[in-house]
Amino acid sequence: MKTAANIRKDLIVPNLEELTQHGNIGAVPQKSAGRGRPGKAYYLNEAQALLVRMFSRTATAAKVRKAIRE
Repeated sequence: MKTAANIRKDLIVPNLEELTQHGNIGAVPQKSAGRGRPGKAYYLNEAQALLVRMFSRTATAAKVRKAIRE
């Protein structure tokens, strides 16, 4: 993922239901650096962060999925 906005939009928000099964998610409004809409900062626990990594389609995510299978 290239930006935090992509991670929020493509990984965290669509998978909120599954992520909350592993604990509460802290979400805090975050001002944008310049112009534009403010975003949200999500605070995840370790299990949730691991799930987000697994949801992504990156080379590192593939390594995480492989390590969990072993």
